[in-house]
Amino acid sequence: MARATTDSGSEVEVEENGDYTVHLEMRLPDQPTDTDD
Repeated sequence: MARATTDSGSEVEVEENGDYTVHLEMRLPDQPTDTDD
C-alpha cells in the first residue's frame, strides 16, 4: 500500500482501489453533542 500524508498532517494508507484509511496520531476524546442518542 502507498503511504501519504495529508495537508493536515494525518497519515493515510492508499489502497490500489483508491480507498484510504486515515490513521490519526492520537485519538481525540469524545466530543459532547447537541443531541443525545
